[in-house]
Amino acid sequence: MGKEHEERETSINCEVIEDDRNFENGSENDWGHWQLFNPTNNALDAVVAQYLGIKIPRAIAKLGNSDWGVKTISDLQRQYLKWDVEQLPALWAKLQTELETAKLSACFTERMKFFPNLHTIKMTGIPVHRALLGFRSGRSIHA
Repeated sequence: MGKEHEERETSINCEVIEDDRNFENGSENDWGHWQLFNPTNNALDAVVAQYLGIKIPRAIAKLGNSDWGVKTISDLQRQYLKWDVEQLPALWAKLQTELETAKLSACFTERMKFFPNLHTIKMTGIPVHRALLGFRSGRSIHA
């Protein structure tokens, strides 16, 4: 029985969104669609749907938050990785065009140069020179 499962070919069937409906003011039934076009949702599936009109199946989309540090990954995780890699070149081309049109390319480049530093600060904190801030044993700077 397990062998039959392994022999099945896995593939991703992505739905291409071809209509121009605006889900921002949609009904409660459109909530799932509206989330894909929510400008604050930076999940890859939402961004690809917004800019490329391609919607990944929900079962695969939720795997973006998987623990990728494990020794082995599932077939669905492999499908997610494949989908991810297949969409990135077209997404990057579209985003570059959007940045250039909005005259934000230089700003984006500057922010991307700073990103490694921001990540370091988020992961390790900001170094503080305690003596310069007035820290003494048992005394707070707010006293």
